[in-house]
Amino acid sequence: MTPRLVVGGIYKNLKEMMKLPWNSDIKTNTVHVTDLVRATYFLCLHGKHGEVYNIVDSGDTTQGWITSIVSEIFDLNHDYWGSTFSTLAKLDMCEVIDEINDKHMGPWATLCAEDDVPNTPLTPYIHKDTLVKKHICLSGTKLGELGFNHFEHPGVTKELLMEVLQDFVQLKMFPKSLLQD
Repeated sequence: MTPRLVVGGIYKNLKEMMKLPWNSDIKTNTVHVTDLVRATYFLCLHGKHGEVYNIVDSGDTTQGWITSIVSEIFDLNHDYWGSTFSTLAKLDMCEVIDEINDKHMGPWATLCAEDDVPNTPLTPYIHKDTLVKKHICLSGTKLGELGFNHFEHPGVTKELLMEVLQDFVQLKMFPKSLLQD
């Protein structure tokens, strides 16, 4: 989630459309950190030794949902490369990744310097795995059957992502100017 927020901020600064691979339908699981901690504690008390449990919210989150929220936060337009271009990009993935990272890294460094963010663990660096068309969609059914059914944050919202960004700004990890109109 954080790299998408960082990249969204960069595209706001560049005043360009944010383009993403594939399409809006790619699924990805999410879980809020407080729900992760609650579920982990629950499993320490009630989980069966040696069993594996997936801790995922019920948000049915897609790339499109996340991107629409990021676009709203940073007031930017977005689009998708589509299957044809994304498939062609896989043929020379290293070159595509290098070009994308070159486009993002310089502006990120400039934004951080201008906003007195001297050292941040946040990065717009895109890893090769990010561009692969793979749904990350696990089932949390087993955890629910054990009795953990209440997520305080059942999915990603604009308010939750804004809370994350405001925390990053307060910690001097994210340029404050990207959250101003």
